[in-house]
Amino acid sequence: MIMIVINRDIVCGVALTGDSGFPLEPWLLTPLAQATDRSEMAYNNAHCKTRSVIERCFGLLKSRFPCLDKGGGTLLYSAEKTCRLVTAVDVLHNISISHKSSRKTKDIYSLA
Repeated sequence: MIMIVINRDIVCGVALTGDSGFPLEPWLLTPLAQATDRSEMAYNNAHCKTRSVIERCFGLLKSRFPCLDKGGGTLLYSAEKTCRLVTAVDVLHNISISHKSSRKTKDIYSLA
């Protein structure tokens, strides 16, 4: 959950990050075109780092689960089905990581 402060009011909810090509929306965090002070530059820097992590995650998931990359950037399914699909591959990816990590632990102890 993200807390956003607008005119000293705290708005709780979900916000998405997007690049400067997206239109300005209340729920979409985009970089500032003209960062004029340290706080705006810090925001742009944090935004850039966050987007970089997200893009690497998408790249990893798309390479591991090709069903996510067949549309060439367009949705092949409804938005709701796409969300379920992405959630499912996230869960499968995390299970795979857990499984591999527990195997390594067993292998280490079996050598002793």
